[in-house]
Amino acid sequence: MRAHPIIFSGPMASAIFGGAKMQTRRHIKWSPLEHASGHNLMHSGVSVGHHCTGDPTSGWVLYSRRGDGAWEQLTWPSKKFQINDHLWGKEPWRIGAWNEEEGAFAIDYFEGPRREWLKVPDDPGGWKFADLASQCLDELRNKGINPKYGYRNWRPGESPLRWRNPRFMPRWASRLLLEVTDVRVERLQDIDEDDLKAEGIHFDEYDFFNPPHREAFARLWDSLYAKRPECQWAANPWVWRISFKRIKEAK
Repeated sequence: MRAHPIIFSGPMASAIFGGAKMQTRRHIKWSPLEHASGHNLMHSGVSVGHHCTGDPTSGWVLYSRRGDGAWEQLTWPSKKFQINDHLWGKEPWRIGAWNEEEGAFAIDYFEGPRREWLKVPDDPGGWKFADLASQCLDELRNKGINPKYGYRNWRPGESPLRWRNPRFMPRWASRLLLEVTDVRVERLQDIDEDDLKAEGIHFDEYDFFNPPHREAFARLWDSLYAKRPECQWAANPWVWRISFKRIKEAK
């Protein structure tokens, strides 16, 4: 079992906590290695959208029919995600308060309740309490705020400190721990109605001001890959389809 960091937006993190989101899709880049005949495909019993069994180090092997009718074998060098792996979620965050005596922080999330008090682990390669607290003090001074003790403990939602990029969230600050229950590889546009709901995309069928599930998901996906045309909905890229369950409450 391995643990992977994975980024979610604030609304998607909240959807996971609410039980509305149980899947995520992540873009992957395929490299065609060789062509295989239909006979080999039938012999192997492998089809698009399903993964191979056997040696777990052999990677994914899929077959896709090309425009000329030939079968093309595609492979991924390793299974990045496997069943029973853990995912720890990264999302927009900021320091809501800190306690110098305890060496601990309170963390605000873009959506959802605060967590407090989280101690910074003694990790040589990670954040150190003194360094992160020093960043916060510098930020307060730059905003003209007197960094005395009373300004280091704000009520939830009132911290003057900046929101931080989820890429830089340390693991100790994460409130999401998930377990992978299934992994598939498929084209993005193969998503069906059940999977759209599992992605947390919902709408009222009688509300004509909201787009249907599929269109809503396409818009959301394209907003995440706005600078990468090859990854957008119209390009129909290969994606990991990862199903998961939440296994730990934040404390």
